[in-house]
Amino acid sequence: MKNYLIALICLGLITACSPESTKLEETGVGYNRWDGPTAVIGDQSSVDLWMNCMELHNDKDFAGIEAITAEDFHLWADGFEYANKTAYMAGMEAWLTETEVTWDPVWCIAVRNAGEPDGPQYVLSSHDIIQSYGDSSYTRNDMVLIQINDDLISRIWVHPRNFSPAELASMNE
Repeated sequence: MKNYLIALICLGLITACSPESTKLEETGVGYNRWDGPTAVIGDQSSVDLWMNCMELHNDKDFAGIEAITAEDFHLWADGFEYANKTAYMAGMEAWLTETEVTWDPVWCIAVRNAGEPDGPQYVLSSHDIIQSYGDSSYTRNDMVLIQINDDLISRIWVHPRNFSPAELASMNE
């Protein structure tokens, strides 16, 4: 009986000392049309990863781009998509080899789902793209959503916006 009592006390202590759930109680902000969590500010490391990604593209560092791109990568843009890492790398190499392209960051911020500190990070970013073809150039602004899993870029949604003539004129002053 004494051993039974000691075992019961040990079991109670083990149960009382076991860690609680890893889900945080956080109040997110924003709106989510699905029945899921809202957003909280994410990690600066995700912003840094995206800034590095744009710099690697500017430097045409294809090995560097490939190293930070997830195997299950997917990109959706205006009228086209890359459904995997291999297609993305081939498309970027072809585009950046034949065209002079510069990504010029404007702003970005990282967010994540409330209560999921170990879940995916999302970076919301705005950057200007300057493309040069021979003697002509073209500038537009992109609003981008980037999903980061395990410190790799796994999804990108690109929403391009052309500048108005007045905006372009003010940029060239």
